[in-house]
Amino acid sequence: MLKLKIKKVNIALAVIICLMLITMGSYIVVLVNVRKDLDEQTKSYITNITSEVGRYVNLKIEERFKTLENYGYFFMYGASDDDNDEVDEWIGYLEEYANKEKMEKIEVLTYDEAYLNSGNRNITSEIDDNGRKYICMYVPISVNEQKCIIKGTYDAEIFGKLVSDDILGVSQNSFIINRSGDIIAGGKKDHELKDIFSNNIKYASILKNHITSRDSGHITYTSGNLKRYICYSELDYNNWYVFSIVTSGQVEKNYDEVNGRGIFLSVVLILFIIALSVYIGFFNYKYSYYKKVVEEQINNDSEIIEEKEIED
Repeated sequence: MLKLKIKKVNIALAVIICLMLITMGSYIVVLVNVRKDLDEQTKSYITNITSEVGRYVNLKIEERFKTLENYGYFFMYGASDDDNDEVDEWIGYLEEYANKEKMEKIEVLTYDEAYLNSGNRNITSEIDDNGRKYICMYVPISVNEQKCIIKGTYDAEIFGKLVSDDILGVSQNSFIINRSGDIIAGGKKDHELKDIFSNNIKYASILKNHITSRDSGHITYTSGNLKRYICYSELDYNNWYVFSIVTSGQVEKNYDEVNGRGIFLSVVLILFIIALSVYIGFFNYKYSYYKKVVEEQINNDSEIIEEKEIED
């Protein structure tokens, strides 16, 4: 009877352990699937964010063009109605507007398509002049068959702030760069991006291949123990790009929470299995001990009975 009872207990415990192992295995499979889903969601999320930033910066640059164009028409209509002697006065107005719009200067140039990009407006990359960097914008103006070009000159750093600070200013790791990796605007921690382009040949090569073959995308960048997502989106001007560097911890909080709970549950299950194993081992030990005692008692009783039978 005791032997049968112990056998049933062992079978029940074995079934419980198997069920727990199956449950733990199922949870691990679910965790792996959650990991994959979160990876895809993370990449999609940060790529979409970078694309939105790119659209915003394009709008800000367009706003700069429109502002310059308005001043150009203001000058052309005003100057065309006055004597030539008063043109200088209108030039003075442009100087005032330049200060208002944080430009270095606004100039009226003779119409020449060499200043323009395929006959349209144009914005230059950075121009180095005596140690200072500038960005120039050119807009063609036509009034009553009179043509000219309005040129706006910005300090490169100020221009970067004008077109990016509202959105890039809130992120320490977003930048406007050119294809060479030079930072045009944004980014309080620009050393990270500079380090990638100048010191890490592998990732610099991957990035340059990516940005020359597609409009937007991302790569995964590992530095030390930290994983980062580098996302980029091409702007409408000068082959400039918006780059964002996002640490995995900033976008994987949900996974960390799920992963933490999974680890906790796994530890609890493992401890429970260990406790069950110890209990089963102890139970079997006690069973073996009592079995041995009973067998010895039976043997002793048998010997006593045999001795009495012999005496009789």
